[in-house]
Amino acid sequence: MSAAPPSLDSRRWTALRRELLQRAQGWIPEWQPSDPTVDFGRALLHIAARLEAEVTQRLDQVALKSYRGFLSWLGVRGLAPRAARVPVAFGMTPGSASIVADPPVQMQASTAAGPVVFETQSSFTLCATNLVALIGADPAADRYFRPPPGVLSLTAPPALPNQWSLQTPAAPNATQLQLDPPLGLDVGTVLENPQSGSQYRVTAGTGGLVTIDPSLGAAGLVQEAQLVRSVIFDPFGGKAINLQQHALYLGADKTFDVTTAVGLQVSGQGTLPMDAAWSYWGTAPNKAPSWIPMTPVADGTNLFLFKPAGAFEKLQIAGVTTRWIKVVPGSGSLTPNTSVSALQLTIGCAPSAGWPTDIQNALAKDTTPIKLQGIAGTAPLVLDQPFYPLGNEPRLFDAFYLGCAEAFSKAGAKVTIHFGLGTALSGPAAALTFALERLVLGIGLDRKLHRFSVTPGAAGGLADPSSPPAATAARCRSTRRYGPARHSSVARVTSAPPPQMKSGAGNAAIPPRTVPGRRWAHCLHRQVRRPVAHRRTPNYRCKPCSLPRV
Repeated sequence: MSAAPPSLDSRRWTALRRELLQRAQGWIPEWQPSDPTVDFGRALLHIAARLEAEVTQRLDQVALKSYRGFLSWLGVRGLAPRAARVPVAFGMTPGSASIVADPPVQMQASTAAGPVVFETQSSFTLCATNLVALIGADPAADRYFRPPPGVLSLTAPPALPNQWSLQTPAAPNATQLQLDPPLGLDVGTVLENPQSGSQYRVTAGTGGLVTIDPSLGAAGLVQEAQLVRSVIFDPFGGKAINLQQHALYLGADKTFDVTTAVGLQVSGQGTLPMDAAWSYWGTAPNKAPSWIPMTPVADGTNLFLFKPAGAFEKLQIAGVTTRWIKVVPGSGSLTPNTSVSALQLTIGCAPSAGWPTDIQNALAKDTTPIKLQGIAGTAPLVLDQPFYPLGNEPRLFDAFYLGCAEAFSKAGAKVTIHFGLGTALSGPAAALTFALERLVLGIGLDRKLHRFSVTPGAAGGLADPSSPPAATAARCRSTRRYGPARHSSVARVTSAPPPQMKSGAGNAAIPPRTVPGRRWAHCLHRQVRRPVAHRRTPNYRCKPCSLPRV
């Protein structure tokens, strides 16, 4: 009659944690956490209980260890363990004929204690082939199943854990679990709840934090719940994972590399249900990758989609890694005749009739900027402010470079670039009339002098300015330089009424910036900020402009 070894300390993690919490309530009565699941003090006590449970578990093994040591000192050895049943894998040479083996077929295994003989109990057939795939289908219920990983493998499984403990409670419909130990939780592993028999497939995992599919359901799981590895394929037992999804996946690497909000038009969808749910695999701001829904808008027979701001992320589906859009039919909208032909997606191109109102309003609310890069020669530009694409003083072989990874990476795409010219004037313009040319000059918002040529009677252009009665043309003169000005043209205006001109609309009069009896210098290339005195120099022309000074 064998007696069980005495227990030195039978307390484990649950009992130790309860005892520490009771003592904490007595030592610190004012400690009343509002949310125990996120309280730091409670987490610290959980860690202490876990460490103490390791100590008590080892203390309980001291008596058994002493007993085995005493038997070893006496020279008593136990019998070698023998397996009653073991799995056997047979290998055959490719091309060999099939063999029917009737029982008993004896096999011998070598062990440290000596050879062990096994024999079969039933007949079996050996074929020189391997199972490649195994699928269970239930057409009446529209379901199909695949076995867990390792079921078809004839090699010995690796030394990995087959049971895990839930570290934190899992809420209803949760898709993420914190399991311990963190080993053996590869993508594709099928976990099973021994109590309910429900199965969950691991779709992602890092350090014991795994994502499962399907979700837990309304019951959730309590802390310390046990999950085991599923190694049995029972497709029609009611607990296997149904892999039937009825989803259409559209993949493209460069075309779907879009981070901003954009509108899409779906054409040629055939009998694809209009109420289908569209989503893309990507990241929303400060969130992990997931299937993000797109807003469908039906306009007659046309279907439009609105994709919110966020980047497409690459995902592996059926062995293909790229960027994906998923289409799932609505409830009850799938029929046996559902088909798709010549499906075409137009991204970011408004139709001739314009976007539907819902799409247009959604695009107007999005303020996510498109990332652009600009270089003038070799100097980078800040494109969200006024800039000079060729620098302040363009030279020979100067170039302007514009880069946009999102727009210019699409093969065969049409890209429209809008440039806004900074020609707005900061104040009233000045009108000047020469013998062969009429000009309008003004200081722009960029603090540079802008010159406009006036064509009399041109449709949509500036109105024909009237010439000042006493305005006379003087001979060309050189100027005294003030600041950065290098060349200028000078007009002399007497005390006669200045000329008047009107805008293109013909309504508002634009007063010229002239001062009676004074000479003003206007540089055609840079601004001169004050009137200058001139020294008479006959037969002088401005080389950059080839215009006589007046």
